[in-house]
Amino acid sequence: MIVPGDIVLFYRPRGLSQFISLVTRSPFYHVAIAAGDDTVIEAVPSGVRCRNVNPDGHKRSYVTIPSPDGACDAALAWAKTQIGDGYDSRDLVGLVLDRMLAHAHVNYVAGDRYTCGEFVALAFERAGARLFPDLDSADVVPADFARFLPAVAAVERKARPLHHDEQGRAGRA
Repeated sequence: MIVPGDIVLFYRPRGLSQFISLVTRSPFYHVAIAAGDDTVIEAVPSGVRCRNVNPDGHKRSYVTIPSPDGACDAALAWAKTQIGDGYDSRDLVGLVLDRMLAHAHVNYVAGDRYTCGEFVALAFERAGARLFPDLDSADVVPADFARFLPAVAAVERKARPLHHDEQGRAGRA
């Protein structure tokens, strides 16, 4: 069961979605906002839609990320008002170029057209919860949401080497 307002992060891409995972070097290729009853509101190439998490019976792999406290209702309400808006394929190309050419900042923003990462980031920003203070919402990609996954945080903690303080106690660097 998907809790309304939670962030739904999809992995195990197929088809063209594999390109997003390849460019961002992440297993995550899509992100959406849970609307409840196994439905999500998402920005896809056909526009912003509300649809079943497993459209046409195709099982998709995903994890859910709890929404920031107090922001889920307002983020979901804003997302619902955007249903029918367009997808920003030009910004997607800009994001890909930006990730491939790290030294160049390529960005294109077009009013009521969104990429999936931008859509979810903006929904929470409009609700007063800026998820990525280090990124412009237009630059957010699905891979950026991985930082909110507990398993990823645990792996990152384990990867940091232990150091010893002046009293010889072990701690994380």
